[in-house]
Amino acid sequence: MVMQVTKQKLSEMMYFAGFETIDDDLSPESPFGALFRKQLKCLYHDADLEELDGLTERYRLRFALTQIRQATVRADEFRRRLEEAQAKRRESPRGQRNGAYKEIDASLRAIALARPKSHAEVFQLLDSRKVRTPDAKPFLLARGWMRGFQEDPGLARSWLSKRWSILGLPSFRRGPK
Repeated sequence: MVMQVTKQKLSEMMYFAGFETIDDDLSPESPFGALFRKQLKCLYHDADLEELDGLTERYRLRFALTQIRQATVRADEFRRRLEEAQAKRRESPRGQRNGAYKEIDASLRAIALARPKSHAEVFQLLDSRKVRTPDAKPFLLARGWMRGFQEDPGLARSWLSKRWSILGLPSFRRGPK
């Protein structure tokens, strides 16, 4: 099916295509709205006031729909980039460059299967498995998992929570232990 376009319709479409990128409601009070109405009068010079109002409303709705489509495209693009970034972060978590972290991560994944009830229990299991400590403050200075936890429990919990979430491990059970 071939669509026939009149000369007037083609010039109208070309002119109004420029208005579609304007982020405005084209109300008569706005500068773009006044310009738009003036151009409508030029294109439809035989139209009365009621017809101009109808045309203005029709094009206003068309422009609004175009703006919604453009916003949807931008949102989809943003969502796609966000998902790519999250996937990339899951693929290469921080600290993975160090060989010690590979061993620590493997041990944490195995410990997560046991569903520990507290951070202290995780540190005890890491100590019992003789997993090398990371080059992080509470463990480096204390030279041990439990000793680091006992010297600075807040910092040790913070390190474990960060590592636990990077690995995507299930959260600890809530409530009293």
